[in-house]
Amino acid sequence: MDAQYYIDGEGRDELGSRYFRIALPESAITVSATIVVSEPGQIFATLTNAGINCISIDSKKAIIEALQSFHGDEASFRVATKIGHFHNQFVFPSRVIGLSTLQAVPVLDHLDQAMLAKYRTEGTLAQWRDQIAVPANGNSRLMFAACVYREPYPGLSSDRIG
Repeated sequence: MDAQYYIDGEGRDELGSRYFRIALPESAITVSATIVVSEPGQIFATLTNAGINCISIDSKKAIIEALQSFHGDEASFRVATKIGHFHNQFVFPSRVIGLSTLQAVPVLDHLDQAMLAKYRTEGTLAQWRDQIAVPANGNSRLMFAACVYREPYPGLSSDRIG
């Protein structure tokens, strides 16, 4: 196995499908066991794009062997395949907000990239209160929307909104 990467753990999604987490020098990728078995070229392309060259037959074989020989005793993370609420957390395409016993890892490859681009976070909780919560005071529809989407912000209570 190349020293530039290692198998960091395995997890399961809500349907029980198995995933592997491959740690890289500055990031990590999460791949499903289904992709490993049926379309390993996707893993090689992703790793190559991340700077781990998987072009030669030997380098591809080393990655598959590393995945084959990995045996995790139990899941070390949970896989979130949908945006939104997930095990007391809120999943965005690029981050997860909230605490849980196991880290949640978003794997949203099956979603349209244009849809994923719509989800982004910006600003601080104080800015959110000033720019969203204060104008919502007296507007029942906006208050309802703010209450629905306030869950990832534990410091924001409904009495502060209106």
